Amino acid sequence: MKTKHLTIFIMAMLMLVSVAARAHENTDDKSCAPQTERRFSPEQFRQKCDCFIINYAKLTPQEAQKFLPLYHAMKDEQRKLMREKGGMEREATKQENVNDKQSLKTLDRMIAIDRQVIDIEQDYQKKMLKVISASKLLKVRVAEKKFERQMLHKMAPHHKRGERPRK
Repeated sequence: MKTKHLTIFIMAMLMLVSVAARAHENTDDKSCAPQTERRFSPEQFRQKCDCFIINYAKLTPQEAQKFLPLYHAMKDEQRKLMREKGGMEREATKQENVNDKQSLKTLDRMIAIDRQVIDIEQDYQKKMLKVISASKLLKVRVAEKKFERQMLHKMAPHHKRGERPRK
């Protein structure tokens, strides 16, 4: 159950990031400087994620300039589908008397969306491997997960180790 909530939260965060500007190719040191704004900014979130990925995967400026537009295009396509899936989940929670036929149709569509998300990643992986090596692409994937965990940790209420959050 805990994993389900974490997944939903991550997807919500990714959906918020999708509001960010489409054209982001600025990867100089100024863009990696810490921001002091208190409100959530999708542009700053995306910028911080980009910087984290570039540093962790050790992308050269030339690689980053070619890689990031592909990466963002892939994420934007995936977010669009995940938004659709999230809408279906929200709608399902609102409805009380849903018959099995409708439920099965929704479940099948949700699985189809998950497959589409994976297909998009496979298609873009081929494109990305023309820009960066497989080892760097793997580091990008690891960096992405590490960055998400760091952001969740920063945003989550602070608890003592071993203490379960109250419901």
